[in-house]
Amino acid sequence: MGSGKILTYSDLGGGVNNGLIAAHKIADNEARSMSNLASYDSPILETIYPSTALGTSFSTSVRLLTVHDGNTLCAVANQNFYTWGGAAWSTSLRSGLTGTIFSACNFMDKLVFGSAADGILFYNGVSVSTSLDNTPEAPYLTQSANRVFAAGHDDVGVKFCALRDLDDWSSAGDAGSGTIEVEAPSGEPNTGIGALTTGRVVIFKYTSFHELYGTGPINFQIADRLYGMGCIAHKTIVNVGNWLYWLGVDGIYRWNGGLPQRISDRIKNYLPDVTINSVVFHHAAGTDGRYYYISLGNEIVMAFDTFTETWWGPWNYGELAYYFANYLATGSKGFYMATFAGKVLRLDNPDATGTASWEWVSKSYYGNNFAKKESISDLWISAEVFTGSTLNVYFSARFKDVGDGNDWTLVKTIGPNSIGTVRVTLPRISTQDFHRIKLSGSGKVNIYGIDKDMREV
Repeated sequence: MGSGKILTYSDLGGGVNNGLIAAHKIADNEARSMSNLASYDSPILETIYPSTALGTSFSTSVRLLTVHDGNTLCAVANQNFYTWGGAAWSTSLRSGLTGTIFSACNFMDKLVFGSAADGILFYNGVSVSTSLDNTPEAPYLTQSANRVFAAGHDDVGVKFCALRDLDDWSSAGDAGSGTIEVEAPSGEPNTGIGALTTGRVVIFKYTSFHELYGTGPINFQIADRLYGMGCIAHKTIVNVGNWLYWLGVDGIYRWNGGLPQRISDRIKNYLPDVTINSVVFHHAAGTDGRYYYISLGNEIVMAFDTFTETWWGPWNYGELAYYFANYLATGSKGFYMATFAGKVLRLDNPDATGTASWEWVSKSYYGNNFAKKESISDLWISAEVFTGSTLNVYFSARFKDVGDGNDWTLVKTIGPNSIGTVRVTLPRISTQDFHRIKLSGSGKVNIYGIDKDMREV
């Protein structure tokens, strides 16, 4: 007989890992699957904040949600441009906007936005106008080095305005405007454009990306980067810290000037099957400064914690996300998601209430080697279960679900208004090669850790 011992794995802050590694080889603090859980205060496992609606819904899909200078939340819906006034959406500041994919960036004191159908427009904090010059029809926008760059989806070129002049898209000279041809070997059109915080502009194709060097027309040059690492959806290109993130055909990437890193292997099974012919405007991403949130073309949102380098999700808000925006104004400050159904939802309100279901499933644990089995008698669950919520504890002696109705045994239900450590005595099925633990429930819970009393035999 082996000696009795306590094996503690109280850190549950490893996120989810259901990708390319076998279920018994992922880290002890990683979940094999989960839903509607986060770790806002790592490593505490917490239910996500329920979404709360901002104002009344629009009658059509929200085609743009963005922020002017961090203080004015702006939206395009119903073919109109609106701003949030603190209690309600404004009357239309611009009508007749027929585009389906919009892009935006802040430049000097203006919000620059546009689509392929509507060209480029400017919001100055009071009204919306078009340029005094002939602006390009370009759905993809970014700004860098005191210029705005515009890339068209049906084009291989990138246009840029004159130095510090949004109204000049046609003058010559080193301080003037111009067009840069960005060719890919397969002749692919542009799929997006972005810029690092260091000012480096990147133009994306489906299967490649290209970096723009230089300070003006006289010395602009294109450097072709690695092929096979392009972007399928401009709305997924987001700056977080000093990194640029995006969704490619085979995963989610980030780049800060060196070799691009694919960071999505741990959530590979959640990623959609995408090709260069995919309908890409359903994919969107955003950041609150910590998480890179990405909608995967359905009602699922995944989040990459850039502080802890962990993945969280899926989070299901019951809505298809079209845009995300981080709004900093006092009173309505928060991180927002705009939806296909015309709603604008806040995702980070800690005071929001709700009873959404959630789940956490552990890795497949085994002893120090396959020659030994484990006898487990008790678990200790350290958690806080809030009013109206429940926490169920399940145990399984199987490596994975078989689907015959006997995969899991309910061993404990912890009711609402509970806080502390609860002992969970396990049934006499607990001598086995593998074991798994599942926590599930509804409503708000905080889970601080799990200990188990085990013996190797």
